[in-house]
Amino acid sequence: MGDSIAGEGFVVSAEVTCNATGPAETSGGAFVTKTTPGVELVEHFYGSVRPAVASGTLLGAGTTFWPLTGNQIPLPSISGTIQDLKNGTVTIRH
Repeated sequence: MGDSIAGEGFVVSAEVTCNATGPAETSGGAFVTKTTPGVELVEHFYGSVRPAVASGTLLGAGTTFWPLTGNQIPLPSISGTIQDLKNGTVTIRH
């Protein structure tokens, strides 16, 4: 993490739990990117994705940053996914 006032970084530890909130969806496909003349980059992908929510605690220098304390209520992540993706890249030259 970083201190935006002092402009220095510091070490934190994170304890995060991800819980699925819906069923997995499986998909696959490919992206083709044409770079320099005669060269194509082809990326194939296949896997599954399911909606999820993440919650946990951030600790740094003995201070708990999250969840907040006092009368503030910590909230779980707004948007998250658990992914099991596999991909590969092939460069084709003509």
